[in-house]
Amino acid sequence: MSIQVDSRYLQVLFEGHGLSCDVVDGWVLPEGRRPAIRAEWYPNRNGFSGVFNVRVLMPDGVEFQEACSGMGTGDEGIDNGFVKSTENAFHVLLAALWRRDQDEQVHRGARYARRRLHGVSGPFRGARQGALSAGDAGSHR
Repeated sequence: MSIQVDSRYLQVLFEGHGLSCDVVDGWVLPEGRRPAIRAEWYPNRNGFSGVFNVRVLMPDGVEFQEACSGMGTGDEGIDNGFVKSTENAFHVLLAALWRRDQDEQVHRGARYARRRLHGVSGPFRGARQGALSAGDAGSHR
């Protein structure tokens, strides 16, 4: 059973990178259009951890997900998973889908099966350096 994470978490992140957002049915739409993004928390049965799952809905309707583990229960676990997500996948998604690059990121171009691909990785910073707390966005649900 999942818990819908308050869209203000993601909205604060995007606005911090200069992207205004609309929220429709729990989906955050940076610049008012797709790709859209939302997050959910899946607590594990062990009671000590869970999965912070970020879903991205592309303009053509394709959806993909990025998951980060979170340690703790309830709001503590959601907060921990949110912070890990912002330290890892968020900046790559931000650069790849919304063209908000950072100096520390690495970009690579490649060709595969006659298609031109663009890869983004990084930024490579120490854990917790400049991390945003989920509490900055208010209530989790």
